[in-house]
Amino acid sequence: MIYINDFSRKFELSLSEICSHSPNGARIMTYHNSYHGTKYNFLDFWLQKNSMGKPLCAICRYYSTLIICGERCDENELHDFVCMLSPEKIMCDREYNFPHRYVCLSGEIMVCREVLPIARETHIIHRSLSDMSYLRKIYDLLCRTDDRISPDSFEEYLLDMSHKIRHAAAEVYSIYDKNTPISTAAVTALSDTVAVVGCVATDFENRNKGCASALVHYITEKHLRQGREVFLQRERYIGLYEKIGFSVCGVWYEYRIISNEQ
Repeated sequence: MIYINDFSRKFELSLSEICSHSPNGARIMTYHNSYHGTKYNFLDFWLQKNSMGKPLCAICRYYSTLIICGERCDENELHDFVCMLSPEKIMCDREYNFPHRYVCLSGEIMVCREVLPIARETHIIHRSLSDMSYLRKIYDLLCRTDDRISPDSFEEYLLDMSHKIRHAAAEVYSIYDKNTPISTAAVTALSDTVAVVGCVATDFENRNKGCASALVHYITEKHLRQGREVFLQRERYIGLYEKIGFSVCGVWYEYRIISNEQ
């Protein structure tokens, strides 16, 4: 059975337990913590329980994105539930047999539990604020260097990141040349037990100078000291992260709706 958030302490404890050791779990807890468990029309949380009533799977809807974390319960029930919600994107820990209107992407999950020493460069690392002027520059850098980001979605990026930064659920760091960021990396999800690194990018003309390595190393070392596991999910550049101390520990899955479906 799937149970919606009843704002009880028991629900929160079950959610936190299920989400304590995975990137998608950290994403779910990031939204839960940054919105303080309040009811919004764009945000919902559910728990799927087995026949004995034990919660095994956590589900979060943020606008048109669905995040699923935890063990398999009743997959047919989950399939029907997803069809009813009809999200545009599904992020999950495991591969599921979702409807054919979704295309499945996947890649490797990496984890770091101890950083390796790297060559120290004289990079000055700045922590970005949550206002538009800073995040606009960061977003422009991401768009210049990563063709998977749509320029039309800046408003969504700003809404999501600025809110999470203000509530200590995300962090954005960068290296600047004068007033222009040339390299950036972020903690895109943050819980008590997990930090997720993402949005790593460097201008083409400033690559191979150790900028991205310095940023990821700094972020990873900081959160390991605070007792968190540090994860990232990548499709490429895995060698860069292996030098810092990351190793492959699993596979991530992301389902996106096929927009040209007839």
